[in-house]
Amino acid sequence: AWLNDARAMEQSQVHKLRQLIEDFGDFDEIRSELKQHITEVEEAIEDLEEAIRGLGGQVVECTPNKDVEHNTDSIGSYHDELVKDMLALHASEHYGHITYLALAECASHLGEDEVADMSERAADEKRIMAEWTEEQLPTVITHCLHVTTEEE
Repeated sequence: AWLNDARAMEQSQVHKLRQLIEDFGDFDEIRSELKQHITEVEEAIEDLEEAIRGLGGQVVECTPNKDVEHNTDSIGSYHDELVKDMLALHASEHYGHITYLALAECASHLGEDEVADMSERAADEKRIMAEWTEEQLPTVITHCLHVTTEEE
């Protein structure tokens, strides 16, 4: 069940990343990194499906839960949307990181070394992406402040 939950989390993440690629249209470097991360997340989904089947389980189909996705329209003006998008992505990556650490610990206790290794690799990818989002935040904030100042 936890592996299926992680798969659902990753499917939701792919959906959100695709939206962010559109939102960050003026940021080639950020868009490129987000596209690369989609590839990593899709690989993680495949790994999770393989682990689920390898343990004799069934992959549960789901659709992204829009209720848990970040909705910038309801909490502020357009000018800070990209900042809020980056903050939401940062939080999401940290959540993914700790989720995979929990899966790795559980798999280790159950003697499922392959699942533990896969989970640890995924946790590292999530941590790296969270660090990257933090590094991008000053650029995004500066851009948003510049746009706001120009319009005033």
